[in-house]
Amino acid sequence: MADLVRGRYNLELKWTPSADAEGAVAYYSVKRNGQAMTPVTTAKFVDTTLVPDTKYTYDLQAYDKAGNPSQVSQTTLTGR
Repeated sequence: MADLVRGRYNLELKWTPSADAEGAVAYYSVKRNGQAMTPVTTAKFVDTTLVPDTKYTYDLQAYDKAGNPSQVSQTTLTGR
């Protein structure tokens, strides 16, 4: 799914950009522990609000220009 780059209390998720038969995606939906974060239009998301020793689950989903979603990709980590 995504590469993780951890900082002191933040992380950066990076992934290979998605595309469908009609072209590139319109945006990516990112959820942390089920709560929607700010949608992104590039294949990168930075979370600067981590709390140490807390488990986080991230769900990533691409949406095309027609609003069709991709399958959900998920990763879990614990903030340090």
